[in-house]
Amino acid sequence: MVLLENDSFLTELTRLFQKCRSSGSVVITLKKYDGRTKPVPRKGHSESFEPADNKCLIRASDGKKKISTVVSTKEVIKFQMAYSNLLRAHMDGLKKKDKKSKSKKTKATHETDELLKTFGVPRLACTSCLKERFTGLGLDVQYFSPCGCMIHVSS
Repeated sequence: MVLLENDSFLTELTRLFQKCRSSGSVVITLKKYDGRTKPVPRKGHSESFEPADNKCLIRASDGKKKISTVVSTKEVIKFQMAYSNLLRAHMDGLKKKDKKSKSKKTKATHETDELLKTFGVPRLACTSCLKERFTGLGLDVQYFSPCGCMIHVSS
């Protein structure tokens, strides 16, 4: 793993994106970095360690080449702006999800709409209003859902 300065990291990240544009992927990880280079000692060995400031460790890999950088709190705004511009520029190859159309009406819903229009009932009427209107016409309402999913009217 190569630890780079922020500007050179962004340059290398651009190269990774270009290299993996046609096939492959780039994995980016971010985590809090306290400056330790050795693992935390086990319990019983008390060693107080106070980080000077908060830092962020950013790693990128394409499976073969690994790069990383450490961003301090003073450089976060500048780095974040450059990083977000880089991501916007290179994330144009993503495939859009196939959205299922919710506006398609089923046959039962269409028949319900026609029935409600016939009797002059508004689409979003409450169940009790519909029962009163249909029973006033001499019809028996067995079940009605306000969303129009099912209605069973018999004479």
